[in-house]
Amino acid sequence: MKINTKNILIGLALLGTATINVRAAAYTFTPLKVAPPAGNLGTYANGIDGNNVVGRYTDSDYNGHGFLYNGSSFTTLNASALTAISTAAYGISGNKIVGEYMDSAYKTHGFLYNGSTYTALDVTHPELRATTAMGVSAAGNIAGYYTTFDGTTSGTYGFLYNGSTYTTLNAPGASGSGTKATSIYGTTVAGYYYGALGAVHGFLYNSTSSSYTTLDFSGATETYIYGIDGANVVGYYTKDGGNHGFLYDGLNWTTVDNPAGVVGSTAVTGISGGTLVGQYQEETPDGYQWAGFTTATAAVPEPSQWAMMGVTFVGVAGFVIRQRRAKAAAR
Repeated sequence: MKINTKNILIGLALLGTATINVRAAAYTFTPLKVAPPAGNLGTYANGIDGNNVVGRYTDSDYNGHGFLYNGSSFTTLNASALTAISTAAYGISGNKIVGEYMDSAYKTHGFLYNGSTYTALDVTHPELRATTAMGVSAAGNIAGYYTTFDGTTSGTYGFLYNGSTYTTLNAPGASGSGTKATSIYGTTVAGYYYGALGAVHGFLYNSTSSSYTTLDFSGATETYIYGIDGANVVGYYTKDGGNHGFLYDGLNWTTVDNPAGVVGSTAVTGISGGTLVGQYQEETPDGYQWAGFTTATAAVPEPSQWAMMGVTFVGVAGFVIRQRRAKAAAR
């Protein structure tokens, strides 16, 4: 029988490399800090789409401003046309940005910004207290949450808005503290809800089947989901007294902690492809301050892994070549 040594060589080489335990790609963290003329008391990166990041910052007068960062420069977002005294941007998709603003009467409203015009978003409810828009999809559907107060008790509920109708989202098992929808991708809404005994659980909501799936980081007392992109969701969990960012791909949970920050102070709040955004707390001469960050992943094995793969391949190749020479000499 004729043996195809070329195929053996390829097969054995692949077998050798398949046994390598390639570790998850490492994250490179880049700080994201607004530096307005009036000073900056904290930057929060909240959402991302491609190279564009949205969030908010607080100036030296403790006023809140939204921002759009395109990878090289910051643009301040203020819903001043809606009589806003503070603005925060939370989600972005294409040229659509959503968030919240506070008016001169100190009432909170959601907003949609299309690059030129701000539109107020308020859930229709007789006991409405506040509306916050958190995420927007490519199709223009918006996810967020609203609060109500009847004079005695308050409630918090998620919502899905399709441009004309608000649909209330209330996760099964949610306590009076309620449900918050924070992001949306296609027909899937992500967020978190408050359960019994102070526990917080992440969730995914399928708007087609109207079904909920609970997601909890193992051993965590609280799991908050803030971003979704395809099968990947991000957020942070609370464990051992600290907050830790995470990425969940539908099978595996990966902790994402910024080494430049105070231990237990990382939150991942948005994802687009392989890039994450979030915030962490850093220690400064003036005390602790929040800073945003973006990440990039190194999608290649570490040098030691390449060396191991090379040794495996060369070893297999040498074995096959020696076998061929031995057979040729015996003829």
